[in-house]
Order: sequence, then structure tokens, then C-alpha cells
Amino acid sequence: MGWVGKCYLGVPYEVHLLDVTGQIVQHFKVGESLPDNMERARRLAASGRYVVIEVFSDRVVAVAADGTTAVSA
Repeated sequence: MGWVGKCYLGVPYEVHLLDVTGQIVQHFKVGESLPDNMERARRLAASGRYVVIEVFSDRVVAVAADGTTAVSA
């Protein structure tokens, strides 16, 4: 469905959506809803513990800087 990452622009921005090349598509402010069921990735992305959160219809995959992953339903 898409990729969500932590936004480092600072307040009021919190997370952003990325395209398949890793380019930022859209920034989201704190409290601003993400589209298409992407909201479930916000908390993981905002934590900064992961480089990117991959959102699939049936799972969320958090990818760390070293390439390790954590999968959540």
C-alpha cells in the first residue's frame, strides 16, 4: 500500500509518505490523518526506531537501518 517514515522537518510535522524510490511524497502534521489505512504505521514511523515502515493490506513491516525487520499484523 505504501511507505511511511519519520519526518525530520520538526514541529508541526511528524511523518511522511514515500514513493518506491524513497522520495518524500507528502508530509503530515501531528494529528493529521494518513490516507488509505496508512495510519497504523504512524506510531512506528514517528518513533524514529526504523528507517521506513512498509504498509501492506495484511501486515506492517518495520525496517531498521541495518536491514532487519519486524512484522506486525
